[in-house]
Amino acid sequence: MKTNELSTCFCTNKVDECREFYKINFSAKAIFDCGWYVNLSIGGNGPSIQFMRPQGDMPTFGGAGVMLNFKVAGGDGEDRAALKLGGYRDDGIGE
Repeated sequence: MKTNELSTCFCTNKVDECREFYKINFSAKAIFDCGWYVNLSIGGNGPSIQFMRPQGDMPTFGGAGVMLNFKVAGGDGEDRAALKLGGYRDDGIGE
């Protein structure tokens, strides 16, 4: 199977909050948004991430077991900026 693209979709009751977080912190733009499901593009033609409100009895993401890795220019400065914003934990991985 040839995969052309792979993205992550999180099932959450906080779709609006997730949308705003990625718009503010990563300049993400919605390429599809119907309210309960949003597909966000990061960096123009770069990666995308999706969030959806649970439908029916779908479970929501519990926050464990997923790590998103971002490769950015000036990583140390971006790390310091993220720490100042809060909502980000510095585990000291890689130090």
